[in-house]
Amino acid sequence: MNNMRKETLLLILLCITLSCTSFRDNIKYDNNRDMIKELFLYKCISYGYPDMKLSQYDNSAAVYLELSHYAPEAYLKIDSLAKYFVSNIGYEDTYYENKKTKSLFLQSMEYFKSSKLEDFIESLDIYRYK
Repeated sequence: MNNMRKETLLLILLCITLSCTSFRDNIKYDNNRDMIKELFLYKCISYGYPDMKLSQYDNSAAVYLELSHYAPEAYLKIDSLAKYFVSNIGYEDTYYENKKTKSLFLQSMEYFKSSKLEDFIESLDIYRYK
């Protein structure tokens, strides 16, 4: 009976350990999704304001590439989506300093928060390194 208790306790500890490991892996998985999603926003700003040459002054894209765990195809898809998205943002009827303006950041942020982008990011899981 004493051996059975030890085996049961060992089995319970093993199950708890495995469930904690699985939970920890899911957190990392979601963290990678968040990082590549944030890269989308960075790319939108970069494409939206090409005169700024953002990559010369901000190395965030390189950090995202280094820390998230995706194959190069995922980054190319994020880049293409950001470029496409920004190219479809039109000028508004608002004026600032006698110039027509785009609400680039506002629209990019709204898309950033959307379930449509969330679904796209999840579809990139096939490119995620294990």
